[in-house]
Amino acid sequence: MRIPLGSGEEKGLLVVLLQALVGTALLPSQNLLWEGVEWAGAAIILVFLLPSRLNFVSSAQNMELDSQDSFTRAFVAAGGAVSSHICLCTPAGCERGVFIRRPHTLTAAPVSASDAMPLVRIPASLVLTAAKAAKSEIVCKCCGELPDTDASESVVLALFLLTERARAADSPWKWYIDALPCSGSSALYFGAADIDALQGTPLGSAAEAKMRQLQRQYGCVADTLNCWLNSQHSASTISFEDYKWASFIVLSRAISLHSCDDSVVDYDSVGYPHDGCDRALLPFLDMFNHRAQPSAYWTVNSDGSVSIHALAAAAERLSIDADQPLSSEVCLSYGAKPATEWLYEYGFLPPDNIHDAWPHFVHLSGSPSLVAIKRMWFQELNLPLRIMLKDPATSLSG
Repeated sequence: MRIPLGSGEEKGLLVVLLQALVGTALLPSQNLLWEGVEWAGAAIILVFLLPSRLNFVSSAQNMELDSQDSFTRAFVAAGGAVSSHICLCTPAGCERGVFIRRPHTLTAAPVSASDAMPLVRIPASLVLTAAKAAKSEIVCKCCGELPDTDASESVVLALFLLTERARAADSPWKWYIDALPCSGSSALYFGAADIDALQGTPLGSAAEAKMRQLQRQYGCVADTLNCWLNSQHSASTISFEDYKWASFIVLSRAISLHSCDDSVVDYDSVGYPHDGCDRALLPFLDMFNHRAQPSAYWTVNSDGSVSIHALAAAAERLSIDADQPLSSEVCLSYGAKPATEWLYEYGFLPPDNIHDAWPHFVHLSGSPSLVAIKRMWFQELNLPLRIMLKDPATSLSG
């Protein structure tokens, strides 16, 4: 049965609907509606177009989730373990983070329980320390070009990231490096206007000093790195921007193995694989976002692995909303830091940060060689060159 099109208003409404579904304007010459297409024919068009249009939108929304799932699969293939209760994704309008899957709820388990199932378990083989990074021949060679005071754990880790990224598909760490941000927002990425605005402040001084240090370090290793790259039959080069990127990743993502929330390991025990190391990069742990009141905590285990558990106080709060597939984000605490540290390391300030302090940097006088010796003394005595003066108006003890 032929059903003629109705009024012009009805025609126009259908055109608008079709244009919305197709995603482009229909030209008069292309608009079959003006040539007597029946409502039934238009309905058939809608039946075929609507699912494909919705599927397209759904695919676009799931594209980011798929990329995060590929990281999780690679992490598990490398020996890691992830609970089916959580997933790594980037919801619309949000940053990448760890969320609860529907229809699960998180249950907390005391760290003392031997059978406690963590949300994430990072095996010792994936805990990237300076000792592990130093097994790379090119990293060791670069460290030999640096002054002793510059060959810190953070520098060794940065050199490792830098060279592994240059290996591209040949690197066993490619799955992790590909998941890292391509640029940063910390003090290393402050623009000239930012530096000018921060003149005379501890943050501005620290940012300028760090950039000078990185430029000096890069100058020491640039030739060695690019000669190595040529030996790998690569036409590319490793620039200062590449070294700055690696340093930013370590600055913003490396953690101290001795500062975990509730460690269950004796660091002096025989067989502990990270003996002598403090700084480490932990794949997957660094995907958790910060919250002053966290819903999860992490521990170092006696076998060198790292586990992430749900906090007992937060487990009930993290129950899933049946109407929201990703209603609760699981967060860790990055620790209590003053505003200057947040901006220096991460480039952002958490809301309502109650921990604030004013850093004072100890000035070492003397010739360059004498200053280097003094720095070594400070390192051997485990004394920082920075003194934090708490602001009584914002500190907890004020």
